[in-house]
Amino acid sequence: VKDGFFSLDVQNSQLSKQPGIIEVLGFLPGILNLGDGISVIGGGKTLYILNGIEIKSFERIKALHPSQIKDVSLTTHPSAKYGSEYSSVIFINTISRFTDYASAQAEHTSLLGRRYSNNECVYLNISKQKWDNYLSYKFINEKNNNNATNIYDVFNNQNISIRNNMSINRENRQGYTHNLMEGLTFRPSKKLLFNLQYNLFFDSNKFSTVAEESTVPEDMSLLTQQSIDRHSIQHNMDLVGEYIFPNNNKLSLSAGYLYNSSSSNNDLFRNSTDYEYIDGKEHYNSFSFKADYSMNLPKGYVLGAGTSFSYIKNIGHSLYKNVLSDDKYFDDNSNLKDNNTAIYLNLRKQFGKLYTSIGIRGELFSSDYEINESQLYKDERFVFF
Repeated sequence: VKDGFFSLDVQNSQLSKQPGIIEVLGFLPGILNLGDGISVIGGGKTLYILNGIEIKSFERIKALHPSQIKDVSLTTHPSAKYGSEYSSVIFINTISRFTDYASAQAEHTSLLGRRYSNNECVYLNISKQKWDNYLSYKFINEKNNNNATNIYDVFNNQNISIRNNMSINRENRQGYTHNLMEGLTFRPSKKLLFNLQYNLFFDSNKFSTVAEESTVPEDMSLLTQQSIDRHSIQHNMDLVGEYIFPNNNKLSLSAGYLYNSSSSNNDLFRNSTDYEYIDGKEHYNSFSFKADYSMNLPKGYVLGAGTSFSYIKNIGHSLYKNVLSDDKYFDDNSNLKDNNTAIYLNLRKQFGKLYTSIGIRGELFSSDYEINESQLYKDERFVFF
């Protein structure tokens, strides 16, 4: 334990021979290995920092091999530098390479049966002089076919059957996902660093269900058919610049943009006469900026200061229509705007085996929500942490 972090030396231990990064992180205290990810005891959101840079996608972390890792560290009491949504921070440092380096990795996983799943991944790492590049592509194809028949009787107090019910259900699901990640780092000098992260995510799913239900002696029958079509696409880009001054003070600037567009169509038929249509669309935009400055003070004290700003705009549209009733209809347009401005100060020092850190963080929230140009919610508040 040093500087308030629990650290593991991976490079010089048997941890470098573990099969994957998830197994390595599982050795940190309070970390649970979930097979395809991890969970921190106590819950909350975890922030990952790779070589000093915030990583937005856990898929980037999963692509690391233990032989590439120098050390990993964990804190479950993040300083005021980090957003209030994070309950833990995991730091990962990789081994510095003195020669040009290139590696490629391909994975394929298939699951056959009533549920079919095909998962293919390609990872490419290139390091050449002042440049480091990471590129990955993942494709997932899933198909599910489910059938079920249910028969049951209803009895009265004399144990005589008074009703018989039978239902037949059929469900078909098909979906595919494309995920492209690009990470580029440029180091013009030992004091200056630029990093670009880009993540493209595309998802498409189709569902169709048929349910037949009959009841005797009422001689009632109901046929329900449902078709759902969902699509989403997301672009996420982050740019980071860091500069280390001659006195080892450090300035970090970052900017990010996130765009997400999703749509969903739902057709519902009952006995081929009752028809309902549900349509939804959403466009999400988020802009962010962050500045951090770390200053070394006399007697081993370190002062950190920074500010951040984020702006979110979410535009949605919802449509519902029933062809048999004019009353069952709505067509709504929503508009949500959120702003968050934060500023923090943090002072820390190591006293022998005792690490101390004290900080304060203030955040100004504002939110404005409208439906059909009618304001439903508006709030603004300032919070200290």
